[in-house]
Amino acid sequence: MLTWPEAKAYCESQGGHLATITSKEENEFIFSQFGGTDIQLWLGGTDEGHEGVWTWVTGEPWSYSNWNSGEPNNYQGFNETYLDMEPDGTWNDNSDHQFWFVCEIDNSSSRATNITISTVSSGRYRLLGTLVDANGQPACGLALASGRCVFSCGPGSLRCEGGVDSLPLGQFDLTDLPTEADGTLTLQTFVFGSPPGRQVVRSDGTAQLVGGATSRASSQALNPRVSEVSPGRYRLTGTLVDANGQPACGLALASGRCVFSCGPGSLRCEGGASTLPLGQFELTDLPTEADGTLTLQTFVFGSLPGRQSQAATGGGGGCSYTIDPTSRAFEYLGGSGAVTVSAPAGCAWTAQNHDDWIAITSGTSGTGPGTTTYTVSTNASSAKRTGTLTVAGQTHTVSQNPKGPDPID
Repeated sequence: MLTWPEAKAYCESQGGHLATITSKEENEFIFSQFGGTDIQLWLGGTDEGHEGVWTWVTGEPWSYSNWNSGEPNNYQGFNETYLDMEPDGTWNDNSDHQFWFVCEIDNSSSRATNITISTVSSGRYRLLGTLVDANGQPACGLALASGRCVFSCGPGSLRCEGGVDSLPLGQFDLTDLPTEADGTLTLQTFVFGSPPGRQVVRSDGTAQLVGGATSRASSQALNPRVSEVSPGRYRLTGTLVDANGQPACGLALASGRCVFSCGPGSLRCEGGASTLPLGQFELTDLPTEADGTLTLQTFVFGSLPGRQSQAATGGGGGCSYTIDPTSRAFEYLGGSGAVTVSAPAGCAWTAQNHDDWIAITSGTSGTGPGTTTYTVSTNASSAKRTGTLTVAGQTHTVSQNPKGPDPID
């Protein structure tokens, strides 16, 4: 986490700038990918040059805003000259705090060009185009919409839902696509060497790029484990993490099988839905490469694509994980808890909470043996509540009693 001036300098050192937002769609995109509970993000807005006149660091028009109620307000007389996004996606003026931030690197996102859309049946559409890199050249990558995806890497490239593609490098053809509720299609593009892109395609064939690039770091998978399910066929599990090592929404892909690691209900590319927590993935019935390895590719919004090779023998390097305890009960006032991880040296793991009244205070990730600590807030309701942590792929259950009736004097 950095102060606003430090974050601004960092983004510029990477060839970009603090993210600017000029539409509701851009605001929703940044919030959906990077915001959330207890997360504040620096954006590229400031009134440092003229009090009360907010401008973007790029000089582009201030045509859209999403201020929280009563903001901006120079709270308690402080000269708050920098723009941040609050945990609910609204905006606030702020001063010298340290927050996470979003960088935007212009013209470096992968994107689709020559987009055409046609109706194939009632409410179902076909989308064609050409996937290009940061230099506008046809490129090898992934085009994805409505759970349908294809590698635009030339004839013979695998289609995520099965079969192979016959189109030239960069060209894609996605069919049988339902639209979003607003009648648009959301096309996501992943090109090696360029941060992911996101475009909204309308029924008339026009498209708007609504996502910018962020970190140059690669996504990766932690806790990869391999097991044989039948002769020559394997199961691969793990946790997809972003550039900061945190479980993240994205795509895990191996041998033409893929799944979105965006939490319960996420689509599997080949059909069906996932039931795993955010970041965790399970791919099965995988053949190996000629050298006996599995090639896992990861795509996380905000991080460059990652690629890892995993030996199909040895059970994923002998990594196995247990936690102690697997559950704990608290009284209504709450308190602190700890979960001990037992794992061989060199085996990586992550920890994640799934309820806003539980907060991890240390040990969000580790390698080998370790400990995750957390706090439980006061339960002011009249009902018992239960929540969970996922630590090293294992579930730790937290229960908390309600407050009893006040004594009668």
